[in-house]
Amino acid sequence: MRILDSKKNFEKIIPLIIEANNLQFNNKNFLNELVHWIRFSKNEAEKKKDGIWSATMGMPGLGRFIGSLVMKNFVTAKSEEKRLIDLLGHSPGLAIFISDTNIAEAWVKTGQAFQRFGLTATHLGVSHAHLNMPCEEIVVRQKLAKELGIENKHPLLLIRYGYADRMPYSYRRGFDEVI
Repeated sequence: MRILDSKKNFEKIIPLIIEANNLQFNNKNFLNELVHWIRFSKNEAEKKKDGIWSATMGMPGLGRFIGSLVMKNFVTAKSEEKRLIDLLGHSPGLAIFISDTNIAEAWVKTGQAFQRFGLTATHLGVSHAHLNMPCEEIVVRQKLAKELGIENKHPLLLIRYGYADRMPYSYRRGFDEVI
């Protein structure tokens, strides 16, 4: 994991975050999948117990129909770019989880490392959120690796962190409901 602990240390990465965000928000399949996984009301979040509850992102409860309509017609790459620049302007640091390989075992180990990071951060009162677009878009991931000076490695996860007001958590099914 590499910690970039000041905006000066991560300002060169911001254009890569925006580039990857633009690729994703201009991809209809990505947007459809994102909308599919957002739970646009507390009732839907409690019932499904999966996905991302819109309240965790500071969005109002709009219901599935209106929420889908807004996401597909009014949330654009440009509006997301503005939101991301604002978020990054208030973020004191980024954590980048890096692997030597890009195989399933590395993905699991990255998830385990993030789990420890997330639990420790939460215990210490530090908020964190995924900002993973440049790791998900392969072309941009390669640019990110080059910018970090790790061309032979794989940045698999990008997290922003800092102190913020507590947001609600997304609901999750219990172990017995999944198995």
